[in-house]
Amino acid sequence: MFHNFQEMEDYIKSQNIKKRLVLANAHDEDVLEAVVTARKRGVIEPILIGKEDKIRELLAEMGEVAEDYPIIPCQDEREAARMACRMVKDKEADIPMKGLMQTASFMRAILDKEAYGFVPDGSQLSQATVMEYQGRLMIATDCAVNVAPDYSEKVKIINNAVKLAGKLGIQCPKVAVITPVEVVNPKMQSTVDAAMLSMAAQRGQIKNCIVGGPLALDNALSADAARHKGIT
Repeated sequence: MFHNFQEMEDYIKSQNIKKRLVLANAHDEDVLEAVVTARKRGVIEPILIGKEDKIRELLAEMGEVAEDYPIIPCQDEREAARMACRMVKDKEADIPMKGLMQTASFMRAILDKEAYGFVPDGSQLSQATVMEYQGRLMIATDCAVNVAPDYSEKVKIINNAVKLAGKLGIQCPKVAVITPVEVVNPKMQSTVDAAMLSMAAQRGQIKNCIVGGPLALDNALSADAARHKGIT
């Protein structure tokens, strides 16, 4: 089980894992700097797509030799996203990454079955952020892709997050369903859904995790906050 990003990096290096990452619209200083750092640390082999002159200029400013990086010229952000996804689909790369482009352009390519074919019918695409918090890893989902998921979609989002947690070595994650308040209010559908998700997990309808909710953010993260409000 990983407790922090350093443990993850140490494991990747010990197993000699080096993924091929393709960065769409790589002419983005902040994102490109992160990719360059990951390459220096020996965990990825990057491929850069985008405005070649700008990419070369940014690499030079970072003290990098542009010839050390495969660069694919592309002026259009939608085409850059499609190219990145096709490379993953054709096994020329392992991970697509978004540079300086609208999220919508990147998502269109991800969801384009011809370009990528990543999302099987009946499944739910969701976004997850992995972070370090007080000596352990936590996952926040979904704060980017699904704007107003219904109950069945929330079940799929939880299942996606539980699967990701398993990849991090967390075998039975504790899932907090976050709502504006921590009590069930029939006028607030999110609290009703949270209670239903919690009960579904207790009855084994949602597997491999413990689900609690509705919970506000403070009492999901702080045991003291939960005790203060009488939540066990």
